[in-house]
Amino acid sequence: MTTEPKAWESVLARIEERLVDGRLRPGDHLPPERALSAEFGVARSSVREAIRVLEAMGLIRTQTGSGPSSGAIIVARPLGGMQALMRLQVAASGFPVADGSARDCCWSRRSRASSPSAGPPT
Repeated sequence: MTTEPKAWESVLARIEERLVDGRLRPGDHLPPERALSAEFGVARSSVREAIRVLEAMGLIRTQTGSGPSSGAIIVARPLGGMQALMRLQVAASGFPVADGSARDCCWSRRSRASSPSAGPPT
């Protein structure tokens, strides 16, 4: 039984493809949500979700406002397995991407606590 990918997963795959093949590079701005939505034929909420995942993966930075530093800016290129693993974790966990930093903090504390050379958790 195969299922169709969700719309945001399709958007994510197409943006990642552009990053990998060099059409988008660090320092470039992503097109506005509205333009991506029209280009990919999906709702803006699907574009927003893909952007959240890209941000959680450390590939883009977003900033509201106007001017050259606003919008979604590419800050890194996909390097392979870790980005795919992060995407799957975010997709499978069913939690908002914004909760990822709190979760990562807890994981790192747990890792330090289980390490024999680690001091007390901070």
